[in-house]
Amino acid sequence: MFAHLMDNLAYQPIWYSDNYIEADRYLLFYQQQLVATESQQWLWSAKDLVDQQTVVPLARYQNQILFLATLESIETVDSVQLIGLRRAMLAATANERQLLGYAGHLVSWMEQHQYCGRCTRPLQWHPVERAKQCECGAPPLYPAISPCIIVLITRGDQVLLARSPRFPEGVFSTIAGFIEPGETIEHGVIREVAEEVGITIKNLQYKGSQPWPFPQSLMIGFHAEYDSGEIEVDGDEIEAADWFSLSDLPILPSPMSIARWLIDDYIKESYNQSS
Repeated sequence: MFAHLMDNLAYQPIWYSDNYIEADRYLLFYQQQLVATESQQWLWSAKDLVDQQTVVPLARYQNQILFLATLESIETVDSVQLIGLRRAMLAATANERQLLGYAGHLVSWMEQHQYCGRCTRPLQWHPVERAKQCECGAPPLYPAISPCIIVLITRGDQVLLARSPRFPEGVFSTIAGFIEPGETIEHGVIREVAEEVGITIKNLQYKGSQPWPFPQSLMIGFHAEYDSGEIEVDGDEIEAADWFSLSDLPILPSPMSIARWLIDDYIKESYNQSS
């Protein structure tokens, strides 16, 4: 298990119905991008908010009460820049990444769930829960979470890494995919590996998890050992895959990703065993 995944949550989610307390700071989003100052500071005070579209309680963070606001326009906020959530998280500390990921997930969910799927009326906030509801009586809608497996496959001092056509040039990563309805997590790992690279695996071991707000995934991380078969990429999700020696790895994914944690964890484990 990754030691840093066991750290305390950097924020405490809050939700108030009628009792909206005064916020110390605000996180602002415009069209799902983070609104920051010219110096890339992204915590704002109440005086900066002029034309907010939606304001909801967000979290307790560093002894402050934070609210989340989405803006209809950024023209009323002086000296701003828009930062994509991925870029902001790359530049953030571990605690800040937790908070930004949580906020980004909620912003995406709020913008995608504005009307009732049963009667098309505008949705309203639930009075006591972080959810939306409709007067027609449809079940409340809660922020969606999509479970996704991610697995590092090893064969001695080699790791199987693959390339999606969506990756930056030269980057290889671990195998990942969404869990299907009616499927266990373990079956999801086995199926995704077989579909994407055509091999079978054994000795599946859970390693840790990571919320991944692009837009709403929960990455469930595993280590598995190679069992049998030859690599055969699907040509759709995966365009290339190969076995790489730990001493000669390609360009790897971001250090903030669970894919990189899985790889680094195995490198450390292999080093300790050989020492």
